[in-house]
Amino acid sequence: MAVVEGTGVGQTTRTTTGGGADQRGQLNDLRAERQYRAAGSHKPKAGSTGSSGNSGSSGSGGSGGSGGSGGGGGGGSSADRAKQYLWLYRQMLDNKSATPPKSLIQKAVANKWSAAYFQLMVRKTDDGWLTSPEAMKRKRDFESSWLALMGKGNVSSKMSDAYARSKLDSKTFWANAIKVNKNIAKQFKYWNAYNKGQAAMGDASVANDPFTYAKYRAAFADAYKQLGIDAPQDYERLYFRSGQTPQQFTQNLLTLMQTSAAFQWATGTAAPEKKVLFNQKGSAGVRGRLQSALKRQRGFFAGETVGFDAQRDQTTGLVKQSI
Repeated sequence: MAVVEGTGVGQTTRTTTGGGADQRGQLNDLRAERQYRAAGSHKPKAGSTGSSGNSGSSGSGGSGGSGGSGGGGGGGSSADRAKQYLWLYRQMLDNKSATPPKSLIQKAVANKWSAAYFQLMVRKTDDGWLTSPEAMKRKRDFESSWLALMGKGNVSSKMSDAYARSKLDSKTFWANAIKVNKNIAKQFKYWNAYNKGQAAMGDASVANDPFTYAKYRAAFADAYKQLGIDAPQDYERLYFRSGQTPQQFTQNLLTLMQTSAAFQWATGTAAPEKKVLFNQKGSAGVRGRLQSALKRQRGFFAGETVGFDAQRDQTTGLVKQSI
């Protein structure tokens, strides 16, 4: 990764590798972000600029692939600093003839922005950034994620641009969008139930993951579709709240479908669906009773001697089997 070392006209480049450079780049990003938040009117703290001359501090580029340095930008004459910012701008856009807005360069020179802060401002405010290779790739990635999560409709250009300007990964970006965008939140109706369920199961790998949520949602709908029936009201919320995987739920649903009639035949009562489907307290014992009822029913119709306890209901006169 090429980074800029030193400040002023004598600026040179060097190549660094390894985790240390990445860590320094992250620190520079955090520093620049603090400057950005504190600036308000694009006036970063004076301490953010590099020292003058060849003894200036060095730093690595941001993690966003912009190719610039984390330090420097404050040394030399105004003309020298303007040239440095122009070089950084063209590096970011990967375009040797790109021309930044005049006002952007003027603000950078007047306030002696650090390279990291300049890169941050380009990324967040300049429309030219959206034409850079990195931004274009992020916009394509966003379109793919939109289709995966939303399934239909026109891709939001506003969100696409926001994603291209950010450095967030897709999972984090969408999780944030669910919190603040009502239209997006509608597609994640049981988002809170899903996260509570995953927290209860202790599976942090899929918590706050919109893509896993979408897969779980599709699997739930498909399970009922395969059976040719509609899911009862509120069952999808209970499914997400249970924290179980789609495979576990599908198996529970199949067990219920295969044994509920036998349970009704053996006991005269309906099988406790919610307890079976959503792994509620005592569900393991109930599933065992369901399988036992099915076994007894099959044996009965096969002409086998089936042992069970029977009691006559004093009100209805019906004989109920105890399994």
